[in-house]
Amino acid sequence: MKALERANKAEVIAQLEHTIVEQKKEMDEGIQQILYTLIQAANGDMNVRTPLAQQHALWQVGVGLNTLLARLQNARFQQAKLSERELQQIKLEIKRLIYSIQQAKRMQTPFWLVSTGTDIDSLLSELRGCSLLLPPPNTERRR
Repeated sequence: MKALERANKAEVIAQLEHTIVEQKKEMDEGIQQILYTLIQAANGDMNVRTPLAQQHALWQVGVGLNTLLARLQNARFQQAKLSERELQQIKLEIKRLIYSIQQAKRMQTPFWLVSTGTDIDSLLSELRGCSLLLPPPNTERRR
């Protein structure tokens, strides 16, 4: 009877050891997937995601990482969109200023520097009250 009990306990212990080995293997694979995702993201790939199944022990960590990456990707997109919009606004204001200067020169009237609402305003602020003397047309510009 004791031999049977010992055999049963040994079998249970062997099954538990096997289960622990399998869980460790699954955990190691999940950690490797998360690590790979982090490395890819650190190298600039914001499209990468951690592909952990919902039943995986690290699934919640993967979901959190995927959410973070999606938000970073969206923030980058929004920032790029804003930067492009600002660039277009500055280009438009430069064209407007050039046209206004050309008109003032043609009509020989003073040119008034008006705020543009862009980064050009700091340049305009510095130019206010300055007399600009231009070199004769045929002289080279110094570098």
